[in-house]
Amino acid sequence: MSHKRVLVIDDRVETRRHLREGLSQQDWQVDEAPNAFSALEAIQQARAYGEGFSVIITELILPDQDGILFIKTLRQQFPKLPLIVLTDFGSEKGQVEVEQIDTSAYLEKPVEIKQLLATLETFELECHTVSPATAPPIPKPDDAVGAYLFLRIDSPELAGDVYNHLRAMTGVMSANAVRGSDFDLVLRVAVPSEDTLARLLEETQRVIGATLVEHERYIKPVLSASTEEFIRHYQTVAMEVNKDYMPGQDTNVYLMIDVDRYQMERIYTSILLTKGVYRCRVTCGGSKLMVLMSHAVQPGVMRHLLRKLAEMDGILRVREATVINVAI
Repeated sequence: MSHKRVLVIDDRVETRRHLREGLSQQDWQVDEAPNAFSALEAIQQARAYGEGFSVIITELILPDQDGILFIKTLRQQFPKLPLIVLTDFGSEKGQVEVEQIDTSAYLEKPVEIKQLLATLETFELECHTVSPATAPPIPKPDDAVGAYLFLRIDSPELAGDVYNHLRAMTGVMSANAVRGSDFDLVLRVAVPSEDTLARLLEETQRVIGATLVEHERYIKPVLSASTEEFIRHYQTVAMEVNKDYMPGQDTNVYLMIDVDRYQMERIYTSILLTKGVYRCRVTCGGSKLMVLMSHAVQPGVMRHLLRKLAEMDGILRVREATVINVAI
């Protein structure tokens, strides 16, 4: 394996061309990725051939996910790998954030190849992406069977009683009142078995003043081993960043996304690793995603995600339900 193999992650073609041409002349093997998911695919493909990258150069602002979280995850997955952040969105705050991740270098565009080569010469190119750090264990699931229940309130005068009754049911992990959809309540449930779920569904249908519109089981997504490994590292990093997050209590938006099931891995990974997304569940046998957005998400972040979904191949439909604060 060549010890002079670099992966360049940047959505700008001209930047990737500039680095490829300059580094190739100095006997570097250069691979390119326009976004984070493509970078994961490149790392996976290289490992499949028993090869790896000895350096990763990445833009701080990525089109498909939170750059800071992505870089933090790379650092956790490859603790000793030389990692260069190259950006034209440089700022003192951004540089401090990057330095806290323990990156190997922080450079601002436009960068001269001579400067980049001088930086590369300071690295010991013994580490590579063939052998990442052991991923943290898979978090223990809430229970064997999980689902989302969607209910409509038929009697507004009973709304408070209905909400409290449903929220108190055994197996209900969270309950949110919502607007902007054809249902009024979303329940997230986790129970030990299919039989228990069936009994819970029957119980909700007996609640006076509400109608069960539909329910959706969530399933474990089918992912490649390396993607799953990266996500496990990512979830550890994200939990540290969002350690005070309380699903259900702190959710402010549900997104229900119909997708092309044959593109599920790419879409799921891209959305899960997007800033502001706390939870992303695969439902309907692999044809839909339920996405929970954190209450801390700023409007600009939400607009960015919706724009990203509108431009993403494989997205068939997006429905949005905004959480209503219920004080009862």
